[in-house]
Parts: sequence; structure tokens; C-alpha cells
Amino acid sequence: MNAPIRVRVTLLYVLVLAAIITALVAFVVTRLRADLTAELDRGLRDAAAQIAPAYRAEGPAEFHDTTSTVLPTASREPAGAQILGPSGHVVLSEGPRCYARR
Repeated sequence: MNAPIRVRVTLLYVLVLAAIITALVAFVVTRLRADLTAELDRGLRDAAAQIAPAYRAEGPAEFHDTTSTVLPTASREPAGAQILGPSGHVVLSEGPRCYARR
């Protein structure tokens, strides 16, 4: 390459800056995804920690009451919950998006 030194140094700086920005964006996206997933998991664990004992203590009626109280209803897609038997079949379900486990 017979370009002047100023052009070569400028291109080098542009490439280094592009690499740094790309790495920074990749880190931020990965970290954000991990944080959002962890927050969602924490919320689901908290909800399950309230729903399961209510079902064990008082049965299906309490499962439906507790589920409607604990799970969020203001979101675009309402949440649902299921109680699975030992073999994995659905014993009880609540909510519009409950599917049998396969």
C-alpha cells in the first residue's frame, strides 16, 4: 500500500475503534440478555413458590385463586400455570397459554 502515513494511521485507528465498539456492543447485549433472563426466572420462581404450597394445602380451587392473584395479567400475553403429575401429564392448568408437556 503506497498511501501516505496519515491515511494508514487513520485507517488503523478506525479499525481499532470499530473493533472496540463491536466488542462493547456485544458485551452490552449479552449482559442485558442475561440480566433480563435472570429477572424473568426470579419472578417465575417466586410465583411458583406461592402457587405450589397453596395447591398442596387446599387443592384445585386454591390453585386457581392463587394463580390468578400471583401471575401478571397486565402484560400483552397473559401468563399461565400448570401442575404436572409425576409422569409429566398436566393435572391442572390456568391461563390461556397452557399446553400439555410432550
